[in-house]
Amino acid sequence: MRVKSNFTQRLLSMALSDTAVRNAKPEPGKRVTKLHDRDGLFLHIAPTGTKSWVARYRIHGKERSIALGRYPSLGLAGARTKAQEARRTLASGVDPVQEKRRQAAEAATTDAARFAVVADDWRKRQAWSPAVRKQYDKMFERDILPALGRLPVADIDIDAVQTVVDRVAKRGKVVAGHVLLLIRGVLAQAVAKKQIPYNLAREVRAPKRPKGAKQSYRHLEGSTAVRSLLDKLDGYGGRPETVIALRLLLLCFTRPTELREARWVEFDLDAVDANGKAAPTWTIPGERMKRGRPHIIPLSDQATALLRDLQTLTGTAGWLFPHSRDTKKPMARETLLRALRDYMKLPTTVHGFRHLASTTLNAQGFNRDHIELQLAHWREDTRGAYNKAQWLPERRSMLQAWADWLDRIRVPADNVIELRGVA
Repeated sequence: MRVKSNFTQRLLSMALSDTAVRNAKPEPGKRVTKLHDRDGLFLHIAPTGTKSWVARYRIHGKERSIALGRYPSLGLAGARTKAQEARRTLASGVDPVQEKRRQAAEAATTDAARFAVVADDWRKRQAWSPAVRKQYDKMFERDILPALGRLPVADIDIDAVQTVVDRVAKRGKVVAGHVLLLIRGVLAQAVAKKQIPYNLAREVRAPKRPKGAKQSYRHLEGSTAVRSLLDKLDGYGGRPETVIALRLLLLCFTRPTELREARWVEFDLDAVDANGKAAPTWTIPGERMKRGRPHIIPLSDQATALLRDLQTLTGTAGWLFPHSRDTKKPMARETLLRALRDYMKLPTTVHGFRHLASTTLNAQGFNRDHIELQLAHWREDTRGAYNKAQWLPERRSMLQAWADWLDRIRVPADNVIELRGVA
């Protein structure tokens, strides 16, 4: 039988001191060395020399132990305080171990619900181009996270969001609008995960741009300019994927990024309507849309034919338009603009296709709500357009008429049948 040293016996028979704890060593040959303090507190020393504080107690007739922390991060005084807290918990009828687990779970839940954590997860899910991601990351790091990052999403109110937006608006109202959209996107995910019941950021309004400051794009005007565009698309000698992308933008007038970053899984080219009639569609998921809502685009016969041609080129790539050098990425942001500006020498931007379609269809009497919804301009004053099944049959007819008009406009002007809609 091993005889304990006088030093160890003294430590076991009296309360510990800082010096005793600092100098304590594991006893040779023992699996664990325990140096007792008082009120059930003892220092646990592993054979490796690692020291930890443990408090022992009894509950429901059973002896239990709770780990309090490691030495020297937790000193003697701190360990005694934690031991006393455990005894107070026990005195209230709660098992200290169960209470520690509950607090740990609550802390983990709280951390997961902090704005910065939710924002990080939301940002990873976005299919932004590298250039856009860099721009938005800068807004998060400079403007959003310093103010909201440490807050639980449940504690973020309208005033907190408005304060951020107003502060950014002093630098620029356009940037403030982007910041607000990013905050709305993060909180929309928190709603989806049931971390908050409602996205209060939707009640915050972006500051209005100064009169005359609205962003504009160079547009094509008149049937002669449109005919020139179509002729140059016919004569384009670059990659076929590029000219198909430009034609699809003209037919569907989506935002360029929505098309560049489209995936084949978003398309149903064989869909039929309730009457069994062909009704191909493209459904852009909400996370890729500017305002976070899914957007359904009815496809004209011409758009469907282009997509079937494109399937033979990129149908196995995932992306509709994969990058020319790295198929894991979508087409580069500059590709379409470069084709228009440098190769076709056209005085417009890709975004200008949307203006062309909108002004032409409005001028020819097509329903304004249908046009605005096709442009994904969801607004409070769009008279229920979003709620009425997104006006799919009406928009399908409008897009087919638009596609047919683009086909006809290639012929001499005096023979072109006018594009007419029903208001």
